[in-house]
Amino acid sequence: MTWTVTDTSGNTATYTSASVVKSDMEAPTGAITGGAPGTSNGTVVLSGTASDAVTSVASLNIAFVGPTSGDACTIATPSAAWTCTWNIASIPNGTYVINLTVTDMAGNTSTASQSVVV
Repeated sequence: MTWTVTDTSGNTATYTSASVVKSDMEAPTGAITGGAPGTSNGTVVLSGTASDAVTSVASLNIAFVGPTSGDACTIATPSAAWTCTWNIASIPNGTYVINLTVTDMAGNTSTASQSVVV
């Protein structure tokens, strides 16, 4: 990018930048679109989406809160559409809130939630 500045006397100066830095102040987006309990294997298949308009998604954290709490599952490589399997065999029955936290490369975050009955 090149800038040329002219003062009131007509003198000019030019500056050329080798790179342009774009600030990312926009939070990423995320949604949980699936979370139906498994039929007999003690699992819940969670799925959803994640995106960022400026940079890219750096991480997804999927945690649960209810009669007990912890990490539901780990997404090793964040992508626009994600799926993971939450092992519910060792947790007590009850209503849980699944929290998806999406973090982009600039450190901006957003959260989406969904209830699941185990």
